[in-house]
Amino acid sequence: SQEKELALRGQTNFDLSDRRLNLTNILLEGGKSRLAGHLSLSLAKPVVEGELKAECNDLTALSPLIHEKIHGRAVLQGRLFPSDEGQKVSLLMDATDVEVRSGKALRSRIEAHGTLSKTVPRGRITLEIQDGVIGDLSLPSSALILEGDLGNANFQLTAEGCYRDPFEISSSGLLTISVAEK
Repeated sequence: SQEKELALRGQTNFDLSDRRLNLTNILLEGGKSRLAGHLSLSLAKPVVEGELKAECNDLTALSPLIHEKIHGRAVLQGRLFPSDEGQKVSLLMDATDVEVRSGKALRSRIEAHGTLSKTVPRGRITLEIQDGVIGDLSLPSSALILEGDLGNANFQLTAEGCYRDPFEISSSGLLTISVAEK
């Protein structure tokens, strides 16, 4: 089957003054999707400030972007703001009736907060899935929380589900990611 191309249309007002590029009334629409917001980019230092909100009532339209068929609906909110430590980012995504080739979930939520600094990015991400199915594995409830940086992140995992038999998992610890030597 041949994938349809995603037709998008967009507009924004912009103003370049005081070494800042201000984008107001940002609007990007395509299919049953819409993104709106405002951003202000500092040209003196790499910092962005603003807010974006998106709503996609049919994730199928995004399939060409991720090169995989996807179904469902999602709402996304993002905030960017400067701090002494670097660029702060806050993201919230709520999705319902999501289905991909490998599984599906009635409801999923991703919440992330972090700092993108010149040294090591740090933050916290929470992934929650309700009524998820991956093959023979069913997950009525599951949550994963990661907090820290790419080198050392504390994690908490909770899940209840069924794979041949019902199970409950509760785990926490330290996740260390390092680059393998060649």
